[in-house]
Amino acid sequence: MTQKIPSKRRLFRLITLGCSKNQVDSDKLCTLLKENGYSAAKGSQKPDVIFLNTCSFTHEAREATYKRVENLARQSEKLNCYFVLLGCLPNYLDHNQIKMSLPVHALVTTDCYLLLPEILEKMFTNRPFKSNPAPESFARFLKLSPTASSINQSAFLKLSEGCSNKCTFCSIPLIRGPLYSRSAEEIVKEAKMLTESGVLELNLIGQEITAYGQDQPNLPDLAGLLRLLLKNTQAKWIRLNYCHPTNFTEELIDLTASEPRICPYLDLPLQHISQQMLKAMARGYSSDQVFRLLDKLFRKIPRLQIVSSFIVGFPGETQKHFNELLEFIDQGWFRYINVFPFSRETGTRAELYPNNNSSREIKERQRILTQAQRQVFTKQALKWKSESISVILEGPNRDFRFKDSYPLMGRSLWDAPEDARVFLRTNSESFPKGIIKAKIEGRDGYDLLAVS
Repeated sequence: MTQKIPSKRRLFRLITLGCSKNQVDSDKLCTLLKENGYSAAKGSQKPDVIFLNTCSFTHEAREATYKRVENLARQSEKLNCYFVLLGCLPNYLDHNQIKMSLPVHALVTTDCYLLLPEILEKMFTNRPFKSNPAPESFARFLKLSPTASSINQSAFLKLSEGCSNKCTFCSIPLIRGPLYSRSAEEIVKEAKMLTESGVLELNLIGQEITAYGQDQPNLPDLAGLLRLLLKNTQAKWIRLNYCHPTNFTEELIDLTASEPRICPYLDLPLQHISQQMLKAMARGYSSDQVFRLLDKLFRKIPRLQIVSSFIVGFPGETQKHFNELLEFIDQGWFRYINVFPFSRETGTRAELYPNNNSSREIKERQRILTQAQRQVFTKQALKWKSESISVILEGPNRDFRFKDSYPLMGRSLWDAPEDARVFLRTNSESFPKGIIKAKIEGRDGYDLLAVS
């Protein structure tokens, strides 16, 4: 890539909101900026430009983003520096042709990321700029590697961008576009770089990773890609995030069951269990298919743990539909769930659906479902006492709880980076590193207490 070194080495500060997919983009943006002569501001250093990589997945996410924009706009004014918005919010505003007067100097959509150095230089020299991305610009951006400073024992590896599903409530296809799968060669190359740099755990992510390869005839499916990663990298753990129930092949299930380096963990957003709600959401599967899949997964994959996401208050959801969902949660299929209130998203089909639930009812259903899962987990955790688990160590305990009795913290193979933690004490005189075995002693909420 041709470097355009600014007239002086400028400093930037990059703040990331939202999901792990945004974090991957931010890591690659740091690489792009550093290749073009910029440096990350450290400590009290004054940045020349502040970037905010935004989230716009739901109404609540946008409201939180707008508040952060106001706060950072005041900071940038005090620091006399530029302020630039990146990512999903600019995409959302651009797609919906929404004109907003935001206190920023530029909005940069994801398909213009490669143009960011050029945009900045024009901004710094008071020249007009217009973003006209070249075809496949974002695909080329994804080929960038994360900066060395962002690499630790665990890394996110993005397999794809966008989604081609037609769920009636979801704005992701509008914001991020249809499914685009990266080449297997490109993914394996990045994975090798990460593991050779000390990464032990690869967290595979995308808007829907089980659809990997379906958009291009020359690509393997997810099971085929996993075999390539297992063969060509030294990753100790490989974790599957953002899966869809319709794309679980027998080969994928059998490989997950038989390969010890693939974590017995699945992130499987289901959204609901009522047949009527699933149909209204256009999820592409029935409640019977969900039960058959869950039964097969738990029969075949030893010690499997599943996390999921659900929506309450979707238009048309009655108390009967909610009771079906509550009963489903009480059956104990999940280790952890996220419960989201329905968000009416511009441009989606569900935007026009008549609403039959008050915000008060929706919040109460969210509370009830969340509490039900906590009770399920409490019962599950009783069975795990004295059980041995693998834990990836993260360092000293940074939580105020148990700091004296459990001085270390990490994550079990049952937990993704955004999930719960394991607090550890050790009988070893030396500080353990990497992945260790530990025995569960108890729990606090969703966190586990263990000894190694």
